[in-house]
Amino acid sequence: MDNKRNSRAIRSRTLMLAQLGILIGVMMVFHLTGITTIAIGPIHMTIMWVPIIIGAILLGPAAGAILGAVFGISVLMNMGLITQLLLGVNAPLTIIFMVVIRGIGVGFISGLIYKGFEKLDKKEVWSYEATGLLTSLLNTFMFVAGTAMLFGGNEALLELAYIDDSSRGAVFGALFAIVWAQALIEAAVCTLVAATIARVLKTHILKTGQ
Repeated sequence: MDNKRNSRAIRSRTLMLAQLGILIGVMMVFHLTGITTIAIGPIHMTIMWVPIIIGAILLGPAAGAILGAVFGISVLMNMGLITQLLLGVNAPLTIIFMVVIRGIGVGFISGLIYKGFEKLDKKEVWSYEATGLLTSLLNTFMFVAGTAMLFGGNEALLELAYIDDSSRGAVFGALFAIVWAQALIEAAVCTLVAATIARVLKTHILKTGQ
C-alpha cells in the first residue's frame, strides 16, 4: 500500500513539474516571439497573465509565484534601455518591485484566491472566473502603486521624462486612464480565456484519474 501511495505521489509531482514546465515554455515562446502584448491603439494588453492564472489554479500558489517570477524577469529583459535609464536615477528597488516582486506576489496570491473560492464554490461554477478577474485587478493595482512610487516623488526621473509641474497632473491623468482602460480589457481576457482554459484542463486531468 505504501509503495502504491509513494508511486502515486511521485507521478503526481512529475505531472505537476511537467505542467509547470509547459506553462513556462509557453511564456518563453511569448517572450522570444514578442507576442507578450496585444496593441489596441495606445493600449498594450499583456497576455502573459493567462498562463500564470492557469498555473495558479491548476498547480497552486507556489507554481503561480514561479510563473509570476518568469513574467517579471521577461518584462525586465524587455525594458532594455528604459531599465538602464531608470537604474541610472537610483530606482532599482522600485523597478524590481514593479516587475519581479509584483509578478511573484500576484501569482502566489492568485493561487490562494482560487483555493479560497474553491471551498465556497463546490460545483466550480464561478471560482475560475472570479480568480481570473481578481488576479488581473490585483496586478493593475500593484502596477499603479509601483508607478506612483517610481514617478511620484522622484524629481530626477520626472525631469528625465520632461514632465514639469504644470503638466504633471495631465500626464498622470492620461497615464492612469490608459492603465485602467487596459486593465478592463485584461480583466475580461483573464476572466474568460484563462478561466475557460483552466476549467477544461482541470476537467481533463480529473477524467484521466490524476
